[in-house]
Amino acid sequence: MKRIILLQAVAMIISYTAIAQINYAYSKTSENKNGLQSASSLEPTVELQIKNIVENEAYSFYCANFSEWEKNWLQDDSCLMGSIANQELTTEIKGWKLIEAAYQNMQSNLPLIGINFYEHSYNKISDNIVDAASSFQIITEDPGGPFVQQRILLKKVNGEWKIVALYNYEFDLPN
Repeated sequence: MKRIILLQAVAMIISYTAIAQINYAYSKTSENKNGLQSASSLEPTVELQIKNIVENEAYSFYCANFSEWEKNWLQDDSCLMGSIANQELTTEIKGWKLIEAAYQNMQSNLPLIGINFYEHSYNKISDNIVDAASSFQIITEDPGGPFVQQRILLKKVNGEWKIVALYNYEFDLPN
């Protein structure tokens, strides 16, 4: 019972954090060349690097392209990946070897057509740590594909940005 309450609290915190992040982004937005809204405390070149990693992670995950997907990650014991659906923590994996082993089971069975990104925001925590938030909808053959809010912690290692932690909050949009 305590675990269920704790998981519900974590889901609510991540949900409220993602919503607060999106609201903050809308209040301080600038439109980029793709029409996406973004808010950032980063230099433009760093922001573009982070954006590319965030989008590449989503595309390669939902397209089941492991070799491309793994390039985005810091592959060590500190990695953390979680997924929340219906306000419950459904997956939480720590350590690259476990994430890698679980990858095949996490693959989407959606007939993917594309991904529409709606929002990106980035906050510099330190020179080597960035918190990124994004929201996107998965486009499938069936209308109304799932909507995803994502929080990612990235770390700069040997001059390259890599994902250290990632949480997805996936839900269907109401009709």
